[in-house]
Amino acid sequence: MRLGALLALGALAAASPAAAQEWRVGAQVGRVSYNGALATGREDPAVVVALSRVGFTDWLGLSAGLPLGEQQLWAAAGMGRRVRLIRKLGLHLDFSAHAFAQRAPDSLARSLPPLPLPLPAESAAASGWFVRGAGAQAALAFTARAGWAQIEARAGGAVQASSIAGERTSEVLPVADARLLASIGPLQLGPEAQLWRRDVTYAGGTARAASGPGLLWVSAGKWAGGGPGDVVWALGGAVELGGGIRLEGSYRSPGYDPLYQSETAGSASLGASIRMGGAGVLALPVPASYANGRAVIRLRARDARGTPQVAGDFTDWKPVPMTRSGDAWTVSIPVEPGVYSYAFVNERGEWFVPESVPGRRSDGMGGWQAVLVIE
Repeated sequence: MRLGALLALGALAAASPAAAQEWRVGAQVGRVSYNGALATGREDPAVVVALSRVGFTDWLGLSAGLPLGEQQLWAAAGMGRRVRLIRKLGLHLDFSAHAFAQRAPDSLARSLPPLPLPLPAESAAASGWFVRGAGAQAALAFTARAGWAQIEARAGGAVQASSIAGERTSEVLPVADARLLASIGPLQLGPEAQLWRRDVTYAGGTARAASGPGLLWVSAGKWAGGGPGDVVWALGGAVELGGGIRLEGSYRSPGYDPLYQSETAGSASLGASIRMGGAGVLALPVPASYANGRAVIRLRARDARGTPQVAGDFTDWKPVPMTRSGDAWTVSIPVEPGVYSYAFVNERGEWFVPESVPGRRSDGMGGWQAVLVIE
């Protein structure tokens, strides 16, 4: 079970640019299992309900599935948090934890393929297949931003303890990963790599595009030293309908779980969720004024020390000085209609986006950015 994407619904919520410190409850239907469920070749359709909380630096999720075939009820829970250590150096501490449980009937247990544990066939037939486990991961993360690109590298360790039909296993191992994220207007894309153990690696990439109420994403990669041997891929999307309602769907091909050393089931689902509380959806702002191809960006004077600058997609992330105008700092930027990301820079070279700026959201690297929409 990969720690960063435990819940089917929680993963989509976390990926959405509109998610911001909010609680959601939702349901999905399709061939859905908890992320990391063993591939049995007999994955049945299921109805899944989930409760999730997504914040700028933390997430929490609970989910349960009621299969519509022979498999039985399963449940999973997970959480994650990023703690800022030294902002000037871009150092953070990432932590996540998860737990899951599922039991299958005798008829399915008899037909299981070889499992990663030494499980006698008579044991499975006698007791059915009961699997449960828990794990955690902690890593020191370094993040840096240069113009339109962001880079993140992490190194740490993971631990898991699991049981299948009474046969127990546990493991502690070092892990490391790195990714590059490039922002081009509403499009974000970049490669990533993971190292699990000495000989288990992953190389791939992700792309996502967000515009107005919609989000699309796709990822693809390949495991070496483990996994199905073929390219593993996933795609999905979500759209906000208003009133806190979101429609979402996704597909994931069969893959590999390096922590539990097992091939995992594929999934395909459609569903909906509704916001139950929290800050709600961030409104994407239209500039205070836009005329003759120029937009005016404003920053309250009390939100900045010294003379601030602004940088974004519209300046190739090169800081441009702002001018004091009454109780605000302003700058006039030549820009075409579209969706742009930007942030401010203070006199010490630190990037910041005050809470008062509409469209403020996490940049996914421990900092903040704002979204500018010009219609």
